Amino acid sequence: MSNKMKLIDGLSNKEYHELNSISSSFVKTLAISPAHAKNSLEVKFEASSAMNLGTVVHSLVLEPENFDNDIIVLPEDAPRKPSKAQINAKKPSPATTEAIEWWDEFNLEAEGKLIISPDEYSKATRIAESVFNHSVAKDLLTNGVAEQSVMFELEGLDCRCRPDYFKGDVVVDLKTAVDASPSGFASAVAKYRYDIQQSFYMSGCEFAKQFIFVVVETKSPYAVGVYELSADDVLSANEKVSKLLHKWKACEDIGHYPAYADHIVKLKLPNWYKD
Repeated sequence: MSNKMKLIDGLSNKEYHELNSISSSFVKTLAISPAHAKNSLEVKFEASSAMNLGTVVHSLVLEPENFDNDIIVLPEDAPRKPSKAQINAKKPSPATTEAIEWWDEFNLEAEGKLIISPDEYSKATRIAESVFNHSVAKDLLTNGVAEQSVMFELEGLDCRCRPDYFKGDVVVDLKTAVDASPSGFASAVAKYRYDIQQSFYMSGCEFAKQFIFVVVETKSPYAVGVYELSADDVLSANEKVSKLLHKWKACEDIGHYPAYADHIVKLKLPNWYKD
């Protein structure tokens, strides 16, 4: 059961991630093992190029007014970035000196922002346009509230979540994917444990009655699908989250965070390999 829910406006993404509380990403990592979860608290997270694309798409769709605060597009006419040897040269050429000055100014402007290429921006723009060209997706992602932070308590632990979009009592989650077909996204839900994310978010957002995934492909024609998990899968996810949080509390109590089994395990090969 969750309680003490608190909605917070105006919290930046950086400020949100600096909060000392449990997130859905942490719980999904805990599903791998307590050792992986503990490690995630101690090691700086490095976003992949696919994740960065998702970040840009999210900004364009959900908070276009804040795009320039979070992301900067490298100009097409940007000079080649000087090498360390060029920077440290005793007598750099005039062209190198000019490039160094340009990059110093650009890096100052880009501090704390995600830097993307013009091609990446163009692609993200086409993806965002495809989302809004889908009538159901457009309706779900307009006239609502984006990126509102939620603090809550679950199983006695301080938790947080930051849903992409609130449309009334509906939580809308925007995903970029390689395959947005029903079967493709179902596989992605299992692989990336999006069911756990949904359960965690819905536990925190007590007023919410529905959770919807808006999924858009990252390759042309940037097809869009809109999905809702089955009732059975939602119940299963709720049980997973409860068990995982209890496991974490037990690990914290004894100061032991196991990874995989501490004994020899007999493997069984997957059915797809046998066929």
